[in-house]
Amino acid sequence: MRKNKNVIFIGLVSTGLLLAGCGSSDDSYYDDFNTVDPNPTDPEPSDPVLSETEKAEANSTATFFLNTVTAESLNRGLLDRVLSLQKEMLNVQQNSACYQATIMASNTYSLTKNCTVAYDVNQPFQGISGAFSQTSNASDPSNLTTTFNNLKLRVDEADFTFNGTLSVQVNSADQIYSTNDLVISTSTGEKFKFKDFSLKTTQSATSIQQEVIGTIETEGFDSAYKVSFKSITPWQRNPTVSAYPMMGKLRVEYSNDTSTYLTLTALNTSSATYYAQKGSYVIADNLSLTWPQIIVSPAQYQLE
Repeated sequence: MRKNKNVIFIGLVSTGLLLAGCGSSDDSYYDDFNTVDPNPTDPEPSDPVLSETEKAEANSTATFFLNTVTAESLNRGLLDRVLSLQKEMLNVQQNSACYQATIMASNTYSLTKNCTVAYDVNQPFQGISGAFSQTSNASDPSNLTTTFNNLKLRVDEADFTFNGTLSVQVNSADQIYSTNDLVISTSTGEKFKFKDFSLKTTQSATSIQQEVIGTIETEGFDSAYKVSFKSITPWQRNPTVSAYPMMGKLRVEYSNDTSTYLTLTALNTSSATYYAQKGSYVIADNLSLTWPQIIVSPAQYQLE
């Protein structure tokens, strides 16, 4: 990884870590987010003209958050991968080699050597080292909190280390993952901090709906970023048809500059429309991108 064009995580923002939405969710779930139509309204050109270098940086930064946030909101990013590793470490029958590489004491589970996780078709990754512990209320097993202690994953030769907590609440209809302190670090010291993050999944026999809200802060880069994100309309897909959504809309907004934002709108299970702007400069004017162009390996995430 390089300091100015780092191969890094995430994506919250599903990491996996991710496809669908919850059209019947309670409005209060997302009331605190600006839901103004993200398309431009011909703002006054008050911003100074951007240089070519500034335009390239704006494009790179927007693309990074497009990749990371979309992946996390669709359970296709690093969060989904660390949960998959956790499942492998706990499932003795499914992965005895991983179990033999794991020390279990009380509620703490530690890796002592590499554990390969199949994950997706031709996309395995490895658990390298570290541990996690679990706490739950015995009277309410539907609520579980996992604490990660330097749990390291290797995805396509890029390493990511997890610290902090991730909670899950499950009922008959919904599953909600949430965190306010999860930090994912790269091998070169960059950090991604998840704040007020919640990913809600509602599933039936023919539909998966997912909606996300949260904040990501970066640390250790030449520039610090903080973005808030929200499902304007939930992702929705038919799991028997495609791994990608047929509808839904996501907005990512820069916390210190609300005139800098991006939106992604599902067109169908093949593609989506991507819009982004910085002040009065349009970075991407409703580009049509395929889902594989948007949801890439975390090892391909780049940030100037």
